[in-house]
Amino acid sequence: GLSSISLFSVLVSVFLGSSLLYKEIERKTLYVILPKPIERYEFLLGKYFGLLTLLAVEVGIMSACFLGVLIWTGAIFEMGLVWSILLIYCELALVTAIAMFFSSFTTPYLSGMFTIALWIIGHLLADLRAFGSKSDLPGLKELLEALYWTLPNLDRLDIKADASAGRPIELARVAGAALYAWLYSFVLMSGATLLFQRRDFR
Repeated sequence: GLSSISLFSVLVSVFLGSSLLYKEIERKTLYVILPKPIERYEFLLGKYFGLLTLLAVEVGIMSACFLGVLIWTGAIFEMGLVWSILLIYCELALVTAIAMFFSSFTTPYLSGMFTIALWIIGHLLADLRAFGSKSDLPGLKELLEALYWTLPNLDRLDIKADASAGRPIELARVAGAALYAWLYSFVLMSGATLLFQRRDFR
C-alpha cells in the first residue's frame, strides 16, 4: 500500500511538473499573465504550490483508502505508517521541485527523463557510495562520494520497510528527513526561479 501511494504519486508529480510550464507557453496563456502586475517567481511558485495541493489531495485519498483497508482487515495500526506517508509527501515535494527546475529551461520530455533518472539515482545513492568505497578504480570513490552529497538523497525519505515491519521510528529521524527534503526543494525552486526570470519568451 505504501509503495503504491509513492509510485502513483511520483508518476503524477513527474508528468504534471514536467509539462506544467510548457503547456502555459504552448497555449500562449503565459503571454497574457506575465504583462500583468505579477512577478515571474510568483507565477512559478503558484504553479509549484498548486501542484503540491493537488498531490496532497491525491495522497490523502489514497492514504485514507489504505488505512481503511488496514482497519477493515483488523491489521495492527502503527504510527510509523503515518510517518511514512508524511515522508512520501515530502519526497513528492522534492521530486516536483526537480521537475519544475528542469522544466524551467528544457522540454517536457527531457524534463521528465531527467527527473525520473534523478528519482532512481536518489534511491540508489547509498548503494553507489558503498560500491565506490570498495572499488579500486582511480577517482571512482571520490566521484561517487561527491554525487552522494550533491544529488538529492531520496533514500533518506524512504522508511516504508521499517513502517510496514512495525519497527520503531524515531521522530527525530522523520523531522530530519522532512527538513532535508524541504531545504533541497527550496534550493531547487530558487534555481528554477533564476532560470525562469532570465528566459526570453518573445
